[in-house]
Amino acid sequence: MSSDKVSDLDAAVDAGRRAVSALPVGNPARALCLFDLAVALRTRYERVGQVGDLDAAVDAGRRAGDGLPVGHPVRALFLSDLGTTMCTRYERTGQVGDLNAAISLYRQAMNALSADDPARAGRLSNLGIALRRRYERVGQVGDLDAAVDLLQQALDATPVGHPDRPRHLSNFGVSLRVRYKQTGQVDDLHSAIDVFRQSAEATPFGHPARAGRWANLANALTHLYERTRQVSDLDAAIDLHRHAVNAIPVDRVDRGGYLSDLGIALCTRYKRSAQEGDLDAAIDAARQAVESTPTDHPSHTELLSNLGSALHTRYERTGLPGDLDAAIDLLRKALNATPVDHPVRAGIWSNLGLALYTRYERNGLAGDLAAAISCQRDAAGTATATPVARAASARSWGWWAFEAGDTGAAVEGYAAAVGLLPQVAWHGLDQTAREEQLSQWAGLATDAAACAVAAGQPRRAVEMLEQGRSVLWAQALHLRSDLTRLNETVPHLAALLDQARQILDQPTPGATTDTTSILGNSGPSGAGDVVPLRAVQEHALEQRRRAARQWDETLTEVRRLEGFEQFLAPTPFAELRQAASGGPVVIVNVSRLGCHALVGTDEDPGVRVVELPGLTLEAATDQANALQRVQDRARQPAQPKLQRDRDRNEVFDILEWLWDTITHPVLDALGNIRSPRVGQTWPRVWWCPTGPLTVLPIHAAGRHPRHTPPPDHPDHPNEIVSGRVISSYTPTLSALGRGRRPRTSVPVRQLVVGMPTTPGHDPLPAVAAELDVLATHFLVPESGRHLIAQQATRAAVLESIPHFPWIHLACHGGQHTTDPSRSAFALHDGPLTITELAGLQIDHAELAYLSACQTATGSVRLPDEALHLAAAMQLVGYRHVIATLWSIADRTAPNVARDVYSDLTATRLPDPDRAAEALHNAVATLRADFPDDPLLWAPYIHIGS
Repeated sequence: MSSDKVSDLDAAVDAGRRAVSALPVGNPARALCLFDLAVALRTRYERVGQVGDLDAAVDAGRRAGDGLPVGHPVRALFLSDLGTTMCTRYERTGQVGDLNAAISLYRQAMNALSADDPARAGRLSNLGIALRRRYERVGQVGDLDAAVDLLQQALDATPVGHPDRPRHLSNFGVSLRVRYKQTGQVDDLHSAIDVFRQSAEATPFGHPARAGRWANLANALTHLYERTRQVSDLDAAIDLHRHAVNAIPVDRVDRGGYLSDLGIALCTRYKRSAQEGDLDAAIDAARQAVESTPTDHPSHTELLSNLGSALHTRYERTGLPGDLDAAIDLLRKALNATPVDHPVRAGIWSNLGLALYTRYERNGLAGDLAAAISCQRDAAGTATATPVARAASARSWGWWAFEAGDTGAAVEGYAAAVGLLPQVAWHGLDQTAREEQLSQWAGLATDAAACAVAAGQPRRAVEMLEQGRSVLWAQALHLRSDLTRLNETVPHLAALLDQARQILDQPTPGATTDTTSILGNSGPSGAGDVVPLRAVQEHALEQRRRAARQWDETLTEVRRLEGFEQFLAPTPFAELRQAASGGPVVIVNVSRLGCHALVGTDEDPGVRVVELPGLTLEAATDQANALQRVQDRARQPAQPKLQRDRDRNEVFDILEWLWDTITHPVLDALGNIRSPRVGQTWPRVWWCPTGPLTVLPIHAAGRHPRHTPPPDHPDHPNEIVSGRVISSYTPTLSALGRGRRPRTSVPVRQLVVGMPTTPGHDPLPAVAAELDVLATHFLVPESGRHLIAQQATRAAVLESIPHFPWIHLACHGGQHTTDPSRSAFALHDGPLTITELAGLQIDHAELAYLSACQTATGSVRLPDEALHLAAAMQLVGYRHVIATLWSIADRTAPNVARDVYSDLTATRLPDPDRAAEALHNAVATLRADFPDDPLLWAPYIHIGS
């Protein structure tokens, strides 16, 4: 605005003051003049930036409202405008009291309007903006959810073409972008970009709000780049930021924010491209931002932090100590000037900690390292910060303390990070977003456990592994936990939890894509592509968020009740050790900080540590990758014999590595040093691998003969795991413990799903023989039901499962490598996915035999989450699951099933508790028939009790 325009504002303020002075108190016209004066004062503040104008505007607005009786037609307008003035003053001073007052005023103003009042959209928008700002200041997620809802309502109430629609679009977009930063839900970010673009394009050139709307779009595109790494998004963001900065008058009070955002985007691009010009321009923009913003402005501290971070980045390029020292000084100043309860404080703590740690790396001063650790500890403890930010700081706290040799402090840091994982993957998000969030934290729980072992706290190591692995399954199980005691004590709270649980148990609608990439066949999916309307998805997600909020709030209330402090809390070691009541549970922990076997027993002290000096994270990763390459080649048709021989020997190499590195020292430590004698009971061992070990066949480890031995060749069973023990697996101790709870015996009835032919997939000719085996042991219809081919629809299978304690699936199956929740069994009308199966709950489930490929393969992205079909069946309630680590041969599957069921039904009543032993014997027979082909017999595993 030019100087003559400022003079116009001066004249308006003077005229307003004269008009107010000329009218007596109590005259309605005086209230109108006070209102006009308040608007003029606020407008002049927005142009000139004098806080005194804001104070005077608040005073005039209050007197204007007081000058009209309750119910006066324009009083609601006065209250709303006063709320806007107080919001503006909050932005300038940071006083939360002004923001709370504004929210109260906005609510009064909105409640004074009828549902069809044209002004209602504006009032909804004002209240939504204020709630979103309070979330950014205080960190209450409920404010953010309410803000999104109100701003959506305001947008829906404003037709296309209405002059207010661009403003409502922009405000709604900001709330979505903020929620994306809080949750990581990428749909929110895409929606924000869409509405920002609509808002900017609908705003005419020369409009004072145009620059801000383009800047909003630029910020969202920067976030998108950070998610997808598409440089074109970042380039577009920087161009938009520059246009916005150029459009803002140099003396506007908020120009510093525009400059700082430009600097952040330039610094981000520098880290990608290493163009020095970007870094210098970023520092220049950040410095201008600081210099153009009053030191008492609430945003000044964050601008100081951004400049400090940019200087830190330049130090990492140039090595000039002056930049690093200046960065530390700026960050300390920013921290000292930030209110102790402000969420942004966590980011400043973290940035300062990183800068101090960098200086420690340069000069080796222990004081800098200690200060850096302290910074990250304080950042992690900032309750108003996002869970992701807090967990990142806690992990740095743990790692740096470990590096400093303070393992006790390191354990506390890692424990804090692991404890935040359930919040990082909050169950209000859809499954894909939760998986994406957890993929960023792979290895955290195993690092935490290794640190605890180094600190002499093996029990704590077990507890943190339990808390930090299979987070998604644990949340699902918590939603299903027995609420009987709660229902007897406080039934209204139990009802609220159950209501939320029913919604959260339902899969979120999403696009169902072609399953050929999941199941490894070339034909089209039998179900075809189904793409739900976006509105349906958004409605379902909103319902999920509301249910999750109800769950969290109710759970908080439950925990306040006497006797319920530990309701759904992490499982303590005293309870976890009960999982080892049937035999030792061996957690093989592989981490960059150390590798050990944690052997859980039901005898004191409950856990012992077996050193594994030959095991490293790098070696385990190499072995897992080698096995994956062999499996990929095995799926290729017409593989040359020489390559098959090489792959066969590579698998034997992997099995020998597992024996030498892991299983041999563990079994020796357990005292299982030779095969049991004839008539002796075979010992059991439950393996609980971590990280890359989850895809390796630990149960098959050993020094196996690589060629068919002559009949008189001596057997050496002591050199293979299956020659010493019967192996089972469990993803967690809690999962194993649940399977050992007492159950009421039920009649043995088996559901059989057989797919000899499946639309879009290769035939499975041996399925018919497998079905004949099952019919021999479980007569139809007396003790079994068979759903074959066209009968095996998704609906029919899901409806039938709860009525049969035993189930056998002979069909195509597969693990989706990038989206494990889409791993599925292929049925007649499409895939039956993990997500759908996990929604079931069966009280008397006993044995699930999954005669399909890749049913226990797991996810490379989320190795510790056990996101595979076998784990889903365990979640459903099956105590025993027979599954496969990779693809199985069609020709041998009926023989394995025959041997397993012959063993299980050898007694008067079929005994599911012999499932592990039956599989052990069946695989031994298969191995004897094909000793030189481990790809045939090594994939079969037993999971459960």
